[in-house]
Amino acid sequence: MAGHGDFRTALYSRKITNPARLSPKDKADGKKYQYFFLTRDPEPGKEVTGGFLASASESPDRGGRLAVDFKFNSEGGARFYALTGSNAPPSGATEERRLLAIILDGLIMSAPTLNSPIRDRGQITGNFTPDEVKNLVSILRAGALPATLKPVPVSETTVEPKGP
Repeated sequence: MAGHGDFRTALYSRKITNPARLSPKDKADGKKYQYFFLTRDPEPGKEVTGGFLASASESPDRGGRLAVDFKFNSEGGARFYALTGSNAPPSGATEERRLLAIILDGLIMSAPTLNSPIRDRGQITGNFTPDEVKNLVSILRAGALPATLKPVPVSETTVEPKGP
């Protein structure tokens, strides 16, 4: 990705979990993955970062399926409402929904669909496995920490089998 102030782009892909929503052509072609490009930076001073996150936890959705609840502090809630309000789909629209990327260290970790404006608390739903929910909670919590993940480990250990 390019530096701040330059055009930035990120690529995200995910397995299609609801093939019923595919177009007839995509169904006929056997489409199994969706690909997305993130092509905008947040406006300076309006970013919603993990520093505003008050909590993230596993919770059941209305249907009893696994989901992720999250809560922002008051400033984060105000910023998130401005962001989600300006990107919310028109009332009753299903085809015009946008994805909201969750980015950790420049990588898109998840891209849930935005259903309506969200103020200080919300829920990420889907057909999640227990491991997927734990991973998403960990990603959200990691974004709230004042640290970054480095591509090169601090230390590395090699384990080899013991000789005869």
